[in-house]
Amino acid sequence: MKIDNITKISVFVAMVIVGTMISLPLGPVAVTLQTLILMISLLVLKPKEAVMVPIIYTILGLVGLPIFSGNNGGPSAVFMPSFGFILGFTISTFITNTLTANMEEGNKKLIYKLLLFNLFLYVIGLPYMYFILNNYLGKGVDLYFVLKFGFLLFLPGDTLKTVLAFIVSKRLKKLDTFS
Repeated sequence: MKIDNITKISVFVAMVIVGTMISLPLGPVAVTLQTLILMISLLVLKPKEAVMVPIIYTILGLVGLPIFSGNNGGPSAVFMPSFGFILGFTISTFITNTLTANMEEGNKKLIYKLLLFNLFLYVIGLPYMYFILNNYLGKGVDLYFVLKFGFLLFLPGDTLKTVLAFIVSKRLKKLDTFS
């Protein structure tokens, strides 16, 4: 891997970490800017580079750096209700890149990638959240609670982040660095 590829990946990992620190707690999962940064990386980096960003971020957090939401880190973070979304970052990026690999470049592909990323993120994060809240933390929450505090409260912000990721990525793609 070339130094410029490593640099781009490192910059995006750093931005995800900073995006985590900007958070608004809304129940078991906080609103952060992680997904915005990850969506931008999904659109401007090469597929292998884009998937490295959440992998490195997750590894750094699991080895103990307090870079997950709420300044959490270490192996015990897997028991946080939000950890399913952290796992979802990598899985969603990989699946999205795989499913869109043969699509023609253009706005349609970018929008499709963003929608798929968000869809798979929820498909992975919500059941994990439900499982941890009920089976590890013993909260006894129902499906409505998980949908409300893991999806519905986030939908307006995720929609805004999706639009911003589209706009920012279009501008970044015009730079020589990302073309």
